[in-house]
Amino acid sequence: MKRIVSVICVAFLLVSILSLYAGAVSQPDTGNTRAVDPGRDYVLPYPANLRATGSNTGTILRTVQAGKRVQGVAASNSGWYYTTTAWRNVIYIDTGYIQNDLLIPANKSYVTTANSLNLREQPTTGSNTIISLPKYTRLCYISTATVGNWYRVRAYYNNSEYLGYVSASYVTIDYGS
Repeated sequence: MKRIVSVICVAFLLVSILSLYAGAVSQPDTGNTRAVDPGRDYVLPYPANLRATGSNTGTILRTVQAGKRVQGVAASNSGWYYTTTAWRNVIYIDTGYIQNDLLIPANKSYVTTANSLNLREQPTTGSNTIISLPKYTRLCYISTATVGNWYRVRAYYNNSEYLGYVSASYVTIDYGS
């Protein structure tokens, strides 16, 4: 009798674990209000062409505006595909490819909230200013500085990228739309 109860308990435990795992990799709602999945959602800092193939010569399916969220395409049921190639397979209305370096993981996508925010060389107000960023400039979070309330970020402004530090008090996470 004890053995039967043990087998039932183990079976129940395995079913519970498998159902949790299946939920972790299941597709979110496909409507406009679907939940953000940081493991496969990306935000564009600039407008980008969604192409039929992963190449600059691929047919342009549509242009995706800056601040829009695209969804990475699954490689298998066991997890989401993370690529080191130059192009990422994504869905934005159509399925296509966008250059990998034009995508920010949704959970690392921030925007500035101050009218003018200084991007600095070091995490301190006494450090040299690299550039002053206007409100709503898109940033990619890299890390939190070990001192103070500063984030190391990549800033996307005027079709250029800048690497530096901003005060965490003047930025907010923005998953795109």
